[in-house]
Amino acid sequence: HAAYDIMPATQIGMTYYESAYDRPLRPDIGEIVDPSNEGQITLADNEIFNSYGGPLSDGENIFWDGAKSFRRVYGVDVQSVINNVAFQAEYAELDKRKSLGLFRSDRNPWAFVASVYIQFNSFNIMGLYRDYQLGFDNPYQRSFSNYRRFKSTIYEDYFYLQDDFYLQLYTNNPQPQSEKGFYLNTRYQINRKFVLSMEYDNWKRYTDDASQYRLRANLQYRPVFPISITLYQKFQGREALNNFSLRYFENKEFRGTLRLRLSRFDNLSLLYMNSEVMFHPRPRLTHPADPADPNQEFDNPNFAGTAALPGTAIGATYTHNFNEWLKFRGFLGFYKGFFWNFEDTQFLAVDSERGSMRYWFSVYSRISSQLSMRFKYTCDRNYPITFYQARDSRNRVIEPQPGDPVTGGKLFESSLIQPIQEYFYMEFNYHF
Repeated sequence: HAAYDIMPATQIGMTYYESAYDRPLRPDIGEIVDPSNEGQITLADNEIFNSYGGPLSDGENIFWDGAKSFRRVYGVDVQSVINNVAFQAEYAELDKRKSLGLFRSDRNPWAFVASVYIQFNSFNIMGLYRDYQLGFDNPYQRSFSNYRRFKSTIYEDYFYLQDDFYLQLYTNNPQPQSEKGFYLNTRYQINRKFVLSMEYDNWKRYTDDASQYRLRANLQYRPVFPISITLYQKFQGREALNNFSLRYFENKEFRGTLRLRLSRFDNLSLLYMNSEVMFHPRPRLTHPADPADPNQEFDNPNFAGTAALPGTAIGATYTHNFNEWLKFRGFLGFYKGFFWNFEDTQFLAVDSERGSMRYWFSVYSRISSQLSMRFKYTCDRNYPITFYQARDSRNRVIEPQPGDPVTGGKLFESSLIQPIQEYFYMEFNYHF
């Protein structure tokens, strides 16, 4: 990388990167997916098919005799600050033995990102535009995106793969996914007590041209320093204008939080959450599975039962510091439907159709200046389910056998429903 200051606070730079490998870069989906699951390939897997590889990557390296393939990226970047405005942009191409593209899709795959940030005393705003082509595959790319590379591909569903280690290509991949979109972030301090912030993002995923958006607004009110009230509203959707796509969904979520800051950095927070996820009704989930089966009931089918997933939750979190070496945290709450939350150092998403009481507590201790320990216990107590049948996909009726007790209704094949779930988590950290 080489950079030059063309004027005060304005710089232009150029970057060249190349890596060599002692194996060919030829990702083959047939070697990744179990042969019996090849029918699970979807449009999102285009990101795998367009990964850098094949004969185009075969090549030697003057510094390494064992090299059989290579990756080569070159680009240019610029940044400037003028008064209260900061601008930066970067463009890069991945060498696939075609001529310089400069934003042309029929040449080398390219990526581009640019942002503008404006700062005032009590107000700031940032706008960012990005466009990452499907074939651009730089393993060291760290630019902005909503999801990481290979999102929604078969790499997520490790049970379809020949080896579980292929899951790491998604879970531990910091690369952004191939997408094009615009992101806006702003914060406005109305006065000493009110702060308003907002995020808006609208983007399209290149693998399947799925359009998505997210709008999040956050209003914080602090009447006095130890007390803060936060109101959070989110709108999110995918393929909102496509009535023919089963990938469509829209989510509305509201959260209200009351937080009390106590002495010795203790705090108590109360949470209320209400959300709703809308998607297209799916008859295969509401109609009887086998119309030819005389045991199926066709009266009053529920056509809208799978068109929405509501969720609500209420709970309280408490943190107490015994001293600088020992800390206790706990949560007690009730939720029904889908609920996500940060629990101590973990992010968890849970779901309960009947409603569930959830509580957890964690103990953190600095055993020494270099060693720390964290223990967490979690319990989920679902409301009793006495009339619900977890049936298999065909809803097969169990035919009574001679000697079976007489019942008032039909018996269906079902799976075990576990009303209580308990989790134990322990973590040790040693600091050198």
